[in-house]
Amino acid sequence: ERELHHGKWLRALKTAKHPLVVDVGANAGVFSHLIFGLNPSAEIIAFEPLPVMHARLESLKKRTGMGLKLIPQAVGRNAGEAWLESPHGYDGISRICEPGRPSNHAIRVDVTTLDRELAGREILLMKMDVEGYECEALAGAGQTLARTQFLIIEAQTDKQRDAVTQILGNGWMRHKLTPCDYFFYRV
Repeated sequence: ERELHHGKWLRALKTAKHPLVVDVGANAGVFSHLIFGLNPSAEIIAFEPLPVMHARLESLKKRTGMGLKLIPQAVGRNAGEAWLESPHGYDGISRICEPGRPSNHAIRVDVTTLDRELAGREILLMKMDVEGYECEALAGAGQTLARTQFLIIEAQTDKQRDAVTQILGNGWMRHKLTPCDYFFYRV
């Protein structure tokens, strides 16, 4: 997670009083834990639909005392349900399946939108790691993105990166952090 560091969001996070950070696809909470270490006053909202990972996040919250709100749902274009595929037995990397194509390792999960869950909130930083579902998640976040200062988004392919960049539009600059992680900030 330290590879995701960039001076712009780091400085803003360290100096902010009670900033809101959103961790979409929180998994075991490594990014949330990093944020807490950099600014213990940060409010963190973590979206993680995998029950095993949600339990780990609850444990992390209890151990550290971080200001962590857990939302046990996936995020998408619309609220509803989806199939979440986890080839490692619901522990670790998972992704939303294409409609009508769940595998043997899929579970049904609730889906919400970022606009619904974050209505009216000013967001300093949002990290999104949803294994190819970034465009769907962003499609349900139009109002939220207008109130977000910094984004870190994983895009596994050039096509995904370009699609994310197009959805965000001209008001954002992009900087490559790792081979598949991109930092976006307002122009």
